[in-house]
Amino acid sequence: MTEPFISNLAMILNKKRESKDFFHETQVVRLLDNLVSALMALRTKGITHGALNLTNIYLGSDGSFKLLDMDLFFGESFAYSECLTSTENLKNYFLSPNLLSCLKSKLAKPFSDKEKDDIYALGMIALELISLENLFC
Repeated sequence: MTEPFISNLAMILNKKRESKDFFHETQVVRLLDNLVSALMALRTKGITHGALNLTNIYLGSDGSFKLLDMDLFFGESFAYSECLTSTENLKNYFLSPNLLSCLKSKLAKPFSDKEKDDIYALGMIALELISLENLFC
């Protein structure tokens, strides 16, 4: 029986920040490789995530992970809509520069390439994993 996925990447990062316990480079590369593989598998099904963040990646103790997609449950551009509702929500999402520009203009329907948004978020996630710095602040 597998362990339930109760720790998301944000929770794990917070614990590592407190103890200053850096990820090993191979852990970061493996996680990013797995995330890219999952995104590519979704793409073959015609699905683009478009809202990667630290709270929708859940890890198991065996190195496996689950990737949540709130857009599937709540509709297109959930993260963007959350930030449009309250700028306080900006600290929870890695919005690409294009989405931030749309947000600045308060566009109800952003024009964005969700694949590029995922690539941007992957880069930001990698930077947080490597540095243990909180990039939302």
